[in-house]
Amino acid sequence: MADRPPSSPPDPDIRFLDREELEALLHRGRLPRPTRSRALADRRHAGLRQGELVALRWRDVDWTARVIRVRHSYCQGHWTPKSRRSSRAVAMADGVARELGWHFRRSAYTDDDDLVFRHPHTRTP
Repeated sequence: MADRPPSSPPDPDIRFLDREELEALLHRGRLPRPTRSRALADRRHAGLRQGELVALRWRDVDWTARVIRVRHSYCQGHWTPKSRRSSRAVAMADGVARELGWHFRRSAYTDDDDLVFRHPHTRTP
């Protein structure tokens, strides 16, 4: 029954790549491979929000079914389990599966509970 707080106007200095610009950047090979893997797994290719992507663990990547199971989110230092309604399985596109496979094979952290995209030394988001 409360009013939504007023939203601040978007920052004019922040500009996001559109789909064509992102595709051009990804296909020119100018991104480091882990960054490329993360970019391909973002919402443009797999339907994940930033907090869901950061919270992604290897157990959430189902190679056999070719889906990514969204079970948690990470926001402002807090882990949040997804509700039954917001938990979902997102189909893995061929490019996403290929990049995540590359990332998995080269990662030192491949246990089920390890974060897919984590700091290389602290193992945190």
